[in-house]
Amino acid sequence: AMAWLSEEVDVNLGHAQDALQQFADNPEDRSALAGSLAHIHQVRGSMAIANASALVIVIDETEALLQALLSGNVGGGRDVCETLAQCLSRISAYFHRLILSGDEMPSSLYGLLNDMRALRGAPFYTLGLDLGIAPPRVENSNDRDIPKSNKVVSSLLKGLRKTFQTALLGMLKGGKESTHVKKMEKTCARLRELYRGTPRENLWWVAGAFIEGIYC
Repeated sequence: AMAWLSEEVDVNLGHAQDALQQFADNPEDRSALAGSLAHIHQVRGSMAIANASALVIVIDETEALLQALLSGNVGGGRDVCETLAQCLSRISAYFHRLILSGDEMPSSLYGLLNDMRALRGAPFYTLGLDLGIAPPRVENSNDRDIPKSNKVVSSLLKGLRKTFQTALLGMLKGGKESTHVKKMEKTCARLRELYRGTPRENLWWVAGAFIEGIYC
């Protein structure tokens, strides 16, 4: 469902951004703020259809902050608008990454959520409790693993290790961070798939979540 919703989500996020910028340029234009809120609500509906639960929570917080701004319950309009604009960009990036990977790893969303809650004076989210972050559940897998003697698997693992190490080294040397991080994320996702149903799947789930949380 996610891929066919992509265009609709992008259009509504774009309209929401434009309306938010219109309000930032002219704080007296409350209709622009109401328009932004309406478009974001459309995005929430799309995320609910896509079952993107973490993004639904983010959009709920976005709507709450917009509503507070609209009703005059929060001050500092320019700072709030900047936080909201950043949030809309992150929603788009996260959703497109979700389409490609199929995995929800919402660890990178906590900072953004708590920035919005801080502006409203609301309690912070607690890591690991509120977004349902949990590693894949592996049933009766103590004696399951991929064959270590399999030459094809061995060759694949060497290639993945080289890709990961090259990307990590490139980033440490000051290369284009987004490119190298994307390669490391893809490597972790590939290893998760390779070890699916075994205890090592959780290892690569955690590694991928760590990379996303630090660099995304």
